[in-house]
Amino acid sequence: MCVSTSIAWAADAAPETEYNRLAEMMQKSVPGQELVDTLYTFMEKWPKDARGDQVQFWVGQTQQKRKFHNEAIKEFQFVISDFPDSPLVPQAYRAQAGSYLAIDKHNDAANCFAEIVKRKPRDFNANPTHTGLFREACIWLADRAMKQKEPKVDEAVGLLMQLPDQKEAVTRVVEIYVNVQRFDDALKTIERLPASDRLLGYELLTKLYAARPGTANLFTLLQKLFDITQPNDQVDRLVQNVVGVIGSKDQAERHKALETVSRKYTRLKRWADMQLCEMDKASDVNRLVTFVGDYRTGGDVEQCKQWIGEFYESAGNPEKAREAYWKLSNAVAAHFLVAETYYGPRAKQVDLPGGEKELSEIVKRFYSNGASCDALNRRADLQAGKMNKMDAAIATLRELVDRFPEEGDWPSRSLMKIGQWLRSQKKYDDAIIAYEKVILRYEQSGVMRPAWLEIAEAYAEKGEPKRAIETYKTVLRKFPRTHEASQAHTILETKYKIADTDVSDR
Repeated sequence: MCVSTSIAWAADAAPETEYNRLAEMMQKSVPGQELVDTLYTFMEKWPKDARGDQVQFWVGQTQQKRKFHNEAIKEFQFVISDFPDSPLVPQAYRAQAGSYLAIDKHNDAANCFAEIVKRKPRDFNANPTHTGLFREACIWLADRAMKQKEPKVDEAVGLLMQLPDQKEAVTRVVEIYVNVQRFDDALKTIERLPASDRLLGYELLTKLYAARPGTANLFTLLQKLFDITQPNDQVDRLVQNVVGVIGSKDQAERHKALETVSRKYTRLKRWADMQLCEMDKASDVNRLVTFVGDYRTGGDVEQCKQWIGEFYESAGNPEKAREAYWKLSNAVAAHFLVAETYYGPRAKQVDLPGGEKELSEIVKRFYSNGASCDALNRRADLQAGKMNKMDAAIATLRELVDRFPEEGDWPSRSLMKIGQWLRSQKKYDDAIIAYEKVILRYEQSGVMRPAWLEIAEAYAEKGEPKRAIETYKTVLRKFPRTHEASQAHTILETKYKIADTDVSDR
């Protein structure tokens, strides 16, 4: 540590050029006896130079770099004994500790760190170097205390609580208390923090408790959060986090935690009630009904209304389910859910004509073009599938295409489905006509190129391989370097044994 050049040198001080030469040698020279001799020559020639402490410190550093640790310890001791008021004394003790550790003399190293602690800075901001050494010494000694056969917890805590950063001090102390299961002491330590920082301690506790078995301490922490006199969004998030940690350990305990939040923490009562509704939606319809009655409006209320309907559907009571669904604010969504009560996955009493009729009713009510298309598409799937009424299904999709020819992808995808269903009936010419309509009317549709492949497949199924081959080649010419071209190329090579064509698909 070089002394400021603003010092007024005494008459017997070394010329500044000599001191600067030493400083440069310390940076550039290889540590060796010659450097040590040069440093000692300087001190002998100018024994009263105010920078003697720095030169003496350099001697110790040089010996340490040479791994002459016993010599280094002696040289650093000269800094301590000959210059007791030097700001380099804490650094000398730290350097001594380093050499003691290098030769496995841990007790002596501990004594050096203890000396640094004794020299606790009066102002942590005044000298960052001294403050850093003090922090390191406290942490090292605390760690040593905890590694004893019988951990010296209180000694370690006493050291750590002196750290310059109070947040770090509390964090390290809380970790120690939790590790030795002194949970009350951990909470008391956090409560020593200013209110603005206390939540950071609670967040730490949450993480530490998450890694340990059981939930009792988490419930204690919840109560501490409830007792905060001025809760805010940060407290809300922490409460939710604690409940989440409890839930990760045991769902029954999560249920208990949510009930506790609902009773004791007004700010999150609605959140907790909704979480409980989700947990109990398949078993406690009364909780869902109560939530709807208590809160009246909102996305969560609408979700509970839907869960009520699903509960009654699963219980085999479609009338009650429909009654619940009709209470949804979104009439379109409600009507589709009502339709599913006749044929959907939760329907216990399947009524396919009833479902078909309800889907038709959606179209009649004409909520919107999109809703009508959706209803027609679902009706067609129901007719083609569970009802086994393929002609009716095809007619339904044709109705969709005729009534809503410009409604997004609905018509183009319906034509593709019509083609597929006609092929299942071996009506290949009609299927090809459906695919051609996609190509002619919906050139920008995402299914236009696939429609060409489907035409080729229809010709192949019809027993016209030449027309199929021509169509595949058309795909190669019209849509090179596309996925469809790659498919056509592969089929031509593998199915029809046609060698690579002069039309690239890559």
